[in-house]
Amino acid sequence: MDIARLIYNSRSLEHCDTREINKILECSERLNASCGVTGILYFSNNNFLQYLEGEEADVARTYERITQDNRHTDIQLVDKSTIQNRQFSDWAMAYVPESDKIAPILEKHMDGKAFNPQAMSTPSTLELIFELRTLLPKAHYDTQNQ
Repeated sequence: MDIARLIYNSRSLEHCDTREINKILECSERLNASCGVTGILYFSNNNFLQYLEGEEADVARTYERITQDNRHTDIQLVDKSTIQNRQFSDWAMAYVPESDKIAPILEKHMDGKAFNPQAMSTPSTLELIFELRTLLPKAHYDTQNQ
Protein backbone atom coordinates (compact mmCIF):
# COMPACT_ATOMS: atom_id res chain seq x y z
CA MET A 1 0.00 0.00 0.00
CA ASP A 2 1.33 3.42 -0.93
CA ILE A 3 1.85 5.99 1.79
CA ALA A 4 1.86 9.75 1.25
CA ARG A 5 4.95 11.63 2.44
CA LEU A 6 5.04 15.38 2.92
CA ILE A 7 7.96 17.48 4.13
CA TYR A 8 7.85 21.19 4.83
CA ASN A 9 9.82 23.82 6.66
CA SER A 10 8.79 27.12 8.17
CA ARG A 11 9.97 29.94 10.38
CA SER A 12 8.52 30.60 13.81
CA LEU A 13 6.94 33.99 14.40
CA GLU A 14 7.53 33.69 18.14
CA HIS A 15 10.35 32.54 20.34
CA CYS A 16 9.63 28.88 21.02
CA ASP A 17 10.93 27.61 24.31
CA THR A 18 10.69 24.03 25.55
CA ARG A 19 7.22 24.64 26.98
CA GLU A 20 5.88 25.93 23.65
CA ILE A 21 7.46 23.05 21.72
CA ASN A 22 5.89 20.60 24.19
CA LYS A 23 2.48 22.18 23.57
CA ILE A 24 2.96 21.80 19.82
CA LEU A 25 4.04 18.18 20.25
CA GLU A 26 1.14 17.28 22.54
CA CYS A 27 -1.37 18.73 20.08
CA SER A 28 0.37 17.08 17.09
CA GLU A 29 0.52 13.70 18.79
CA ARG A 30 -3.16 13.80 19.71
CA LEU A 31 -4.39 14.98 16.29
CA ASN A 32 -2.02 12.78 14.29
CA ALA A 33 -2.85 9.66 16.30
CA SER A 34 -6.55 10.24 15.67
CA CYS A 35 -6.05 10.14 11.87
CA GLY A 36 -3.10 7.76 11.53
CA VAL A 37 -0.48 10.34 10.54
CA THR A 38 3.07 9.74 11.76
CA GLY A 39 6.29 11.73 11.42
CA ILE A 40 9.00 13.81 12.99
CA LEU A 41 9.49 17.45 13.96
CA TYR A 42 12.79 19.26 14.37
CA PHE A 43 13.07 22.83 15.65
CA SER A 44 16.20 24.93 15.88
CA ASN A 45 17.33 28.48 15.14
CA ASN A 46 13.68 29.57 14.99
CA ASN A 47 12.99 27.13 12.12
CA PHE A 48 10.74 24.10 11.90
CA LEU A 49 11.30 21.04 9.73
CA GLN A 50 8.53 18.47 9.68
CA TYR A 51 8.06 15.14 7.93
CA LEU A 52 4.54 13.68 7.74
CA GLU A 53 3.38 10.31 6.43
CA GLY A 54 0.08 8.47 6.19
CA GLU A 55 -2.99 8.16 4.00
CA GLU A 56 -2.93 10.91 1.36
CA ALA A 57 -6.17 12.58 2.50
CA ASP A 58 -5.08 12.53 6.16
CA VAL A 59 -1.67 14.00 5.37
CA ALA A 60 -3.30 16.68 3.19
CA ARG A 61 -5.75 17.64 5.98
CA THR A 62 -2.91 17.73 8.52
CA TYR A 63 -0.79 19.95 6.29
CA GLU A 64 -3.74 22.28 5.63
CA ARG A 65 -4.27 22.63 9.39
CA ILE A 66 -0.55 23.34 9.84
CA THR A 67 -0.55 26.04 7.15
CA GLN A 68 -3.34 27.82 9.03
CA ASP A 69 -1.35 27.95 12.28
CA ASN A 70 -0.39 31.58 12.93
CA ARG A 71 2.67 30.69 15.02
CA HIS A 72 4.80 30.30 11.90
CA THR A 73 5.35 31.83 8.46
CA ASP A 74 7.35 31.27 5.27
CA ILE A 75 6.00 27.75 4.91
CA GLN A 76 7.89 25.96 2.16
CA LEU A 77 6.72 22.60 0.80
CA VAL A 78 9.90 20.56 0.30
CA ASP A 79 8.52 17.23 -0.88
CA LYS A 80 5.18 15.60 -1.54
CA SER A 81 5.53 12.06 -2.76
CA THR A 82 4.49 8.45 -2.35
CA ILE A 83 6.52 5.90 -0.40
CA GLN A 84 6.10 2.17 0.14
CA ASN A 85 6.72 2.02 3.90
CA ARG A 86 6.41 4.35 6.83
CA GLN A 87 9.63 5.57 8.35
CA PHE A 88 8.13 6.77 11.66
CA SER A 89 5.37 4.24 12.30
CA ASP A 90 5.92 4.25 16.07
CA TRP A 91 5.54 8.00 16.48
CA ALA A 92 2.45 10.13 15.97
CA MET A 93 5.04 12.91 16.17
CA ALA A 94 8.66 12.14 16.99
CA TYR A 95 10.86 14.96 18.17
CA VAL A 96 14.62 15.28 18.41
CA PRO A 97 15.64 18.15 20.70
CA GLU A 98 18.71 20.23 20.05
CA SER A 99 21.84 18.62 21.50
CA ASP A 100 25.57 18.26 20.98
CA LYS A 101 24.87 15.05 19.03
CA ILE A 102 23.06 17.04 16.35
CA ALA A 103 25.80 19.63 15.72
CA PRO A 104 27.93 17.34 13.49
CA ILE A 105 24.83 16.28 11.55
CA LEU A 106 23.83 19.90 10.93
CA GLU A 107 27.38 20.88 9.96
CA LYS A 108 27.28 18.18 7.31
CA HIS A 109 24.12 19.66 5.76
CA MET A 110 24.55 23.38 6.45
CA ASP A 111 27.12 25.98 5.49
CA GLY A 112 27.48 26.66 9.20
CA LYS A 113 26.11 25.37 12.47
CA ALA A 114 22.91 27.42 12.28
CA PHE A 115 19.91 25.36 11.20
CA ASN A 116 18.44 26.84 8.00
CA PRO A 117 16.19 24.28 6.26
CA GLN A 118 15.15 26.82 3.59
CA ALA A 119 18.69 26.60 2.16
CA MET A 120 18.68 22.80 1.88
CA SER A 121 17.96 20.70 -1.20
CA THR A 122 15.27 18.01 -1.02
CA PRO A 123 17.82 15.13 -1.02
CA SER A 124 19.81 16.82 1.74
CA THR A 125 16.62 17.40 3.74
CA LEU A 126 15.68 13.73 3.45
CA GLU A 127 19.16 12.67 4.49
CA LEU A 128 18.99 14.97 7.52
CA ILE A 129 15.59 13.58 8.53
CA PHE A 130 16.84 10.01 8.34
CA GLU A 131 19.93 10.91 10.34
CA LEU A 132 17.71 12.52 12.98
CA ARG A 133 15.69 9.31 13.06
CA THR A 134 18.79 7.44 14.23
CA LEU A 135 18.80 9.66 17.34
CA LEU A 136 15.31 8.57 18.38
CA PRO A 137 15.02 6.02 21.20
CA LYS A 138 16.79 2.85 20.07
CA ALA A 139 13.98 0.50 21.13
CA HIS A 140 11.54 2.25 18.79
CA TYR A 141 14.03 2.44 15.95
CA ASP A 142 14.78 -1.29 16.17
CA THR A 143 11.09 -2.24 15.92
CA GLN A 144 10.71 -0.23 12.71
CA ASN A 145 13.43 -2.19 10.96
CA GLN A 146 12.02 -5.65 11.64
